[in-house]
Amino acid sequence: MKFEVVARRMFDSSSSPGKRYEVIIYSNGEMSCDCPGWTKRCKDGVRTCKHVRDPKVYEGARGFESERN
Repeated sequence: MKFEVVARRMFDSSSSPGKRYEVIIYSNGEMSCDCPGWTKRCKDGVRTCKHVRDPKVYEGARGFESERN
C-alpha cells in the first residue's frame, strides 16, 4: 500500500558541508530519510537515523512543506 507524502524536512549534513538530507513524512505517520544512516543501517528490522529522531522533525511538523499545497 502506498501512503501519501504529507511533509518534507531538509537537514544539513554535519559531516559534509553543503550536503543536505531529506526526511519525508507519510500520511500513516511513518518517516524516511535519504541519508546513509537510514539507507544503509537496519537493526532488528527497524530503520532509523539521527534526522528522523531529531526533535525538530516533530516540533516543526506544522511548518513542513506540504505536498498538498
